[in-house]
Order: sequence, then structure tokens, then C-alpha cells
Amino acid sequence: MCTSMSKSAFAGACFTLSILNFGPQAHAADQNGYFVASFDPKSNRSVLYRNSHFEDSRPTTKKLIVACRSAQVFGTQVTGPNACHLQVGKFIPFSRSAKDGEFVQVTQTGDWLGITEGEGENQVCQTFAILAIEEMHD
Repeated sequence: MCTSMSKSAFAGACFTLSILNFGPQAHAADQNGYFVASFDPKSNRSVLYRNSHFEDSRPTTKKLIVACRSAQVFGTQVTGPNACHLQVGKFIPFSRSAKDGEFVQVTQTGDWLGITEGEGENQVCQTFAILAIEEMHD
């Protein structure tokens, strides 16, 4: 767990998953997860699409506009809009797999999104403010 996120933030999270990153080639409209669609360097904002389809619900896609709050890389805390890096085209599925051995934990609650990748001294933790969420319709 990242030191920049409090234990209460994790405990109160309404959405916490452990997942692995499969890269952009794994993205498909029917997969559960986040897809990094774009980054605007002038505003330091990223657009992500969150696909979810669970057994008892209809498929939904939500567009999230996020801005970096902070990042912790190799144990060093960096804050501000330039601290984070989300690779455009990256897909982060909701499922867990041992494919590349890279641990990823995504936490979304209220106006906050946290993404932790890697373990131990190679762990990178990024937190984002969710500026807008829009449900996409067919």
C-alpha cells in the first residue's frame, strides 16, 4: 500500500481490485477495466474509459476525466499535476492474472482514483482527482 494513501481511504473505498496490466493489445469493448484514451499536456488531464459488465448487470462504460494529485516512485513522494504518468493506450483489466508478475491495485471512490503498480522498492503509486464522470450510452 502506498504511504500517500491513508488506511482509512483504502478501508472506505467502494471499489478495490487487484489486477495485472496486459497492455493496450488486450483492450476490447466487452472487457472489464480501465482504458487510458488520451492525455492533454496543457491541462495535465487524462481521459479513461471504465468498462464493467458483471453477471447481474448490463454492460456500462463510463468516461472519467482525471488529474494527477501525487505519485510515489521508488519511495519518493512527488506532488502536483506533472507527477503522474498514465500511458495512452494502456488497458488495466479488473481480473487477476500472473501473466507478467506485475501487481496492480486500482481503487476508485468518490472523487478519487488510485493506481498502484509493482511491489517492494519498484512500486509506483499514483493518485488522481476525478474531475468528471459521464456514463456513455449506445
